[in-house]
Amino acid sequence: MDNWVHSSPYQPIPPFAVIGGHDCDGTPIYVGRSFHEGDNLPAKVVPSKGTAYVCWGGQEITKSHYEILVGQGYVWTTCYGGSVPPNAVRSGTTRNGEPLYIGRGHHANSLTVGKIHPSHGCLYIPFGGQEVRLSSYEVLTKQATDHWVHTNPNFAPPNAVVAGYDTDRAPIYVARAMHQDYKWVHSSAYASMPPNAVLGGNDFDGDTIYVGRAFHNGDTLVAKVVPKKQIAFVSWRGEAIPKDHFEVLCGTNLTWRQCYDHVIPENAVVCGKTALGQPVYIGRGHYEGSLSVGKISSVHRALFIPFKNAERRLESYEILIEQKRSEGWAVEELAPPPPPPLQVDVKPLYPVPPIEDVKPYPPPADVKPPLGPPPQMLMPMPTPPPPPGPPSRPAFSTDPYSPHAPSPPHFDPPPPYHSIGVPVYPPITPADTYVPPVEPQPADTWVVSSANYTPPNAVHAGHDTDLSPIVVCRCFHNGDLIPGKAIPSRACAYISYSGQEIPKTDFEILIGEGYHWVPASNGAVASGAIEAGRTRGGETLYVGRAHYCGSLTPGKIQPSHGALYIAFGGCERRITNYEVLVRRNDFYRDEAIKICY
Repeated sequence: MDNWVHSSPYQPIPPFAVIGGHDCDGTPIYVGRSFHEGDNLPAKVVPSKGTAYVCWGGQEITKSHYEILVGQGYVWTTCYGGSVPPNAVRSGTTRNGEPLYIGRGHHANSLTVGKIHPSHGCLYIPFGGQEVRLSSYEVLTKQATDHWVHTNPNFAPPNAVVAGYDTDRAPIYVARAMHQDYKWVHSSAYASMPPNAVLGGNDFDGDTIYVGRAFHNGDTLVAKVVPKKQIAFVSWRGEAIPKDHFEVLCGTNLTWRQCYDHVIPENAVVCGKTALGQPVYIGRGHYEGSLSVGKISSVHRALFIPFKNAERRLESYEILIEQKRSEGWAVEELAPPPPPPLQVDVKPLYPVPPIEDVKPYPPPADVKPPLGPPPQMLMPMPTPPPPPGPPSRPAFSTDPYSPHAPSPPHFDPPPPYHSIGVPVYPPITPADTYVPPVEPQPADTWVVSSANYTPPNAVHAGHDTDLSPIVVCRCFHNGDLIPGKAIPSRACAYISYSGQEIPKTDFEILIGEGYHWVPASNGAVASGAIEAGRTRGGETLYVGRAHYCGSLTPGKIQPSHGALYIAFGGCERRITNYEVLVRRNDFYRDEAIKICY
């Protein structure tokens, strides 16, 4: 049974409210319902606008009183033509008794909730004051789950499932223990990370990855949640599927352990099950400079991670397990320390005189020390030196003709300071003119691409409004080399020029690792910024990105204009607050130098 909670614009959103999508300005939309003219219609609840909307009779109608759907285990399934799966969520019925289902669809850079009318073969959404018809959409479904009731050993609830009988014929019921150390918390791409979120690793560009899970085509899959990119990814059938609604694993007492020979330990954390009932475990592994989170398949005996628009298979990985605690959290008693060694008197090998106490004994109390000047001490007179004798002759003869005279000593002159024109000591260069050698930085790699090919290690820049990945690219236009956005799912690239969005089929894509996004504004760029292009006038253009209408879009930073320009919706958009793409090593090196000086 679905849980609907009555609400209004003056009340906060209830906990575990089901998120339906986002508006064209990026604000979240929640799933609701409201009555109108006898029909119980699905509603899009927009807290930022303080109202809800339903569509009826070709118009968009505002509602100040409505109900919000709350709970967990809801999944969006792709459908079209008015079809709905058996487990689709119903909001109510029309006056004629026809059931209405909850759906959502993309329209004008939004992901909007509306009503599925099976007899009309479409989805209707309220947007821009009108009722918009969509033939392709997603329908909200409820995962089949068992009903668990909190109880204690002294009470068995009615209709409890009997598993068997004990030796005394007492019934044994099916139960499960409540785990207090970790839990799954519902979140989205637009929400902040919950407390005690489990850290999974880091992306190839250094962004932090958390452990999550999401539903996809009936499977509960491990998701790598990247808060800085405001998106999560799951791997499924060779692809990396983006997810904007997911659950984050939160708790303590969890650790990563190397998995040997693909043997799953008993205390491994279970993410969920596939549509076939196979358990899914949580793992992580190193791949191209990243430590990515993914799913461990006991059938395939491998780890599968989502990485750069594809599913990667790893044979060596770590698995997330629960640390076992000792009973009662008792600290084991340590063994008592060994007793001190016995003092054994060792006699000397030969007789020695006893050692007298060197401390002077104190004088008797009745004896006073004598007063007065100290006695004079006689100093002996030094003995005078003997008188000098006649000068002694040298040991050698000055007569050169004497045959027995020894030759005088010979002394070599000291070596000169310069030898063969080279100074013995190198010259000292003054400190103010010394320039340390600078290691040449590797140039950025741009690969010629087309609409039919995207290199595997392309630099990820963001996502479109439909969560399609976007990579960094550049191309020529009217003599300018302009950075832009490439969307592999659309087999096209886009640049902004003279107020317009220009599509391109031939372009270059930036590949490699070691890049980082740094906040900036008003045309400023950080140290190590990527010089991606140049205008006809010789001005350098840099790569930047910004959030716009539910997307994270890259574009060109033109310092002389003091802004970032992105291509979006057929136009060129000007943004003053953005992020600039830099080389990570260059940026942090310069920041360290600034801190030191």
